[in-house]
Amino acid sequence: MSYPSLILALGARVRKLPSFQHPFLEDCLDLCDLASASTLLKISVEEASRLALRLKEVKAKVKLSDVACTKDARKVLKEVLTEAARYPVLEPARHSLLLTLPSLSLEEAQGRLRLVEEAMKLLREIDYEEVKAKLLQASFERAKLPILNVALALTSKKLYEEAEAMYTPFIKVELIDSAEKARNVVEENDVTLTMTQLPVDEPGLVPIAGLEDIEVVPHIIASLYSAWRKPLEAFLELAEIYGEFSVFKALREDSSLELIKEVARLMSLYSPEGEDIEEAFGWLEAEVKSLARRVLREGGGAESFKEGARSLIAEATDRFNLSWRAQKLLEEALEEVEAPYFELPRYKLEALRSLNRREVGEKRFLEARELVKKLYKVRESVKRCLKSLIDFDLSLALARFSLDYDLRPAKLVNKLGLGFINARNLTLLREEKLGIAKVQPVSYAIGDTEIKLLGATPQRVVLLTGANSGGKTTLLLTITQIHLMALLGLPVPAEKAEVPLMPLFLLRRRTAKRLGSLEYAIRRLRLIFTKPGPKLVLIDEFEALTEPGAMGRMMAALLNNLPRRSLTVFVTHLSREIIPHLRVPFRVDGIEAKGLDERGELIVDRQPLFNHVGASTPELIVSKLQHETASRRLRRLYESMLASLRQEPLKPLI
Repeated sequence: MSYPSLILALGARVRKLPSFQHPFLEDCLDLCDLASASTLLKISVEEASRLALRLKEVKAKVKLSDVACTKDARKVLKEVLTEAARYPVLEPARHSLLLTLPSLSLEEAQGRLRLVEEAMKLLREIDYEEVKAKLLQASFERAKLPILNVALALTSKKLYEEAEAMYTPFIKVELIDSAEKARNVVEENDVTLTMTQLPVDEPGLVPIAGLEDIEVVPHIIASLYSAWRKPLEAFLELAEIYGEFSVFKALREDSSLELIKEVARLMSLYSPEGEDIEEAFGWLEAEVKSLARRVLREGGGAESFKEGARSLIAEATDRFNLSWRAQKLLEEALEEVEAPYFELPRYKLEALRSLNRREVGEKRFLEARELVKKLYKVRESVKRCLKSLIDFDLSLALARFSLDYDLRPAKLVNKLGLGFINARNLTLLREEKLGIAKVQPVSYAIGDTEIKLLGATPQRVVLLTGANSGGKTTLLLTITQIHLMALLGLPVPAEKAEVPLMPLFLLRRRTAKRLGSLEYAIRRLRLIFTKPGPKLVLIDEFEALTEPGAMGRMMAALLNNLPRRSLTVFVTHLSREIIPHLRVPFRVDGIEAKGLDERGELIVDRQPLFNHVGASTPELIVSKLQHETASRRLRRLYESMLASLRQEPLKPLI
């Protein structure tokens, strides 16, 4: 069986794994059971997360970088998802949320949003703590390899070499060339598999039809998948209770549901541990010693002891479900008991332990084979059931997240416009919930949008100006959050929002000054021009990498040459240097600082003014100094500074 998506996504890593582990690994990554995937690949959970994302991208035929096109955009996306990921109960649901890809498909994004809205409605009707308790019991356990010594005994050199390449070191592969070696292999291992009749009749010997995974390593496959027993049982229970919820509805009508229930039953019966023979030994030895004391006290001999011991062996056989072989061994041991010690020979007890180990091993191996044969018939359906359980937890988590942050659905559109009313930055909202900050809602619009704001003319290029620390970068990040959350299919932190289906380029300011900084900054812009199609471009102010006049002309050239079907917000202090060179319709918005408080801190209205140049911090500081001084000479100096800082009112270019 081939898994091309898995091989394409993981490359050399998956080729190092035996083929019989490929299905489980793919299922782990699809379900975001990263703990089990990391165990299988012997890597960290963080690295497994990167592989799961890569597999998701391969199957979706889209990359995260196709939508969140810059590192800065992906960082904001991670921050949003990390905040939401505090809400799921199941670890795979949390990882699944962290690896969610924003989508440019209207149908996909709206489908996700409908699930969240359905979950919000369900939350009002159910006792969530009761659901949470059931989900807590459905934890995905970390997959483990079984402790079972299995040998494959072959008489053909060709089959031996083939099997050794396929299954070493997970089982022993032995080339049998004598009856003595066959007996040694059988006695040394819990299970011995053979394709031919061996000159041995012992428990633990299991015939197989061929070198197929289900025949040779079902114990490994069963142990891996049995880690999902509790989640599968939880799905069956929750799907029965909440069967009308979308993620469960279709699966309740799945024709394979009865077989899935049978698989869950077999998982519950399958145990990595067999019956404990030591319990039988402990009981038997205690009873034998009691019998011996009674025989000695009554003056009886060996025959009296043996007669009582035979009754004990019969009782032990019934009580502990011992096999006829075990009963025979005990009876043979009984024949060797002599006065005055009345003890069962230790070598016979060791033989009994060896016999039990092989009997239990054979039973477990055959149970595993039955389980895997049925599991593989409905493997994809089982995965869908587990996925629906994860999606159920995820939907409820996102509904709780939305209610906690008062998020509202955004309208996704296929046009060149973006706008929102009374939006709040998610990071600041988190701080507000902790009592650290107070959030001022802002409204904003750019391009052709149904969100109509007074003064917000529909240009697609906007220069955002204003005082330092006035909130320009926060506004840029708020636009980013709303845009990405809408593409994720999540409600957004705004009373109303309209979001275009287009990729996002966010470029944050870099403060490091070093040789080649200008070159590096320009290189960061290249992807905007090389990636075709509409895009949302958000650029924070570039630092003073060269003199303002040259930088203004360069930034104007950038804006003049942006792809035509783009929306751009450019944060800058160089509007006077940029505007004379612009050849495209643009708008200048400003975040206005009203003044300084008694502590010298800015008093800022975070709501941008449209078609208005924001007052810069230097003007406010110089104004403050002018009012504070009594010196006429200094007042004239400050007036001169203010005159040079002030600029003519700007008329919008439509």
